[in-house]
Amino acid sequence: MPHLRRGALRDFKHLIARLRVEERKSEKLFIFPSRAAIEFFSADQSAKLRGAQRDWLFVNEVNLLDEESFSELDVRTREFVIVDFNPTARFWLSEYLDTRRGVWLECVSTYRDNVYLSAEQRAAIELRKDQEAWWRVYGEGEWGEVAGQAWYSWSVGQEAPPKRFDVVGVDFSLGRAPAAVVGVVRMGHELGAVELGYGGLGVLALAQLLGTVQTQLIVADAAQLDMINQLRSLNIDVYPARKLQLSASYALLNMQRWRLWGENLIKEARSVRWADSARGLIALGVDDHAVDATRYALHALLG
Repeated sequence: MPHLRRGALRDFKHLIARLRVEERKSEKLFIFPSRAAIEFFSADQSAKLRGAQRDWLFVNEVNLLDEESFSELDVRTREFVIVDFNPTARFWLSEYLDTRRGVWLECVSTYRDNVYLSAEQRAAIELRKDQEAWWRVYGEGEWGEVAGQAWYSWSVGQEAPPKRFDVVGVDFSLGRAPAAVVGVVRMGHELGAVELGYGGLGVLALAQLLGTVQTQLIVADAAQLDMINQLRSLNIDVYPARKLQLSASYALLNMQRWRLWGENLIKEARSVRWADSARGLIALGVDDHAVDATRYALHALLG
């Protein structure tokens, strides 16, 4: 509640200072002449989360709320929900929205859009341009890098995925590990990556899939020359991918802006972490097969 009083509630009272609004202080309830009402409450009040329904809901700093609590509020809202947050790191909302494509709108705003900032405040913000991680979030409104996150320069594609690709990358299935096939294409100032296949795909299944893909070039894990030769024997024109040190490869990934399509590719992009970034070691126990296929395609695309 102290956070609420210092933030949204204080700003709201300033906005309605000249209006005829009835305030019920004990309830944090404001009633307008039209009988429309606005109620403020803190998310730590569990009874409020599971209480009466409402027409509209606004959640300030939704990243401070857990997914279960937000879901309780969401299902009790009849018309629409607005949330805001500083994108310091990806959190549960990304996956929550992935399941609701087409029914939500993203609005990215920064200090440049805030007409209430003074010239001094703007100058103070811009003095921090050299602090790359901070500026990325608060200056540009982009997602921040999670500590240890290996790939962070991407967003989920909302439109229909591309059908033609500049390069397709293949990571082969080894043991119980899945194979992954990802198509990469230039999209203006961004790159698109689309998961085309994922799972226990053997040589025949890969050949069948790759034979239907519209692409200029197919590259695959250079460490698996036997698999590459087997695909070639099935008339699939595939080449060994160019190898880079892992740290250099991920640096190359993050130099691009990406849009991603595909459940497994997005899941891996969110979860792949460095065990030791200085030594280029990815954390064990985290799947990165679709990400590897994307890296192979990128190496070929950039030459």
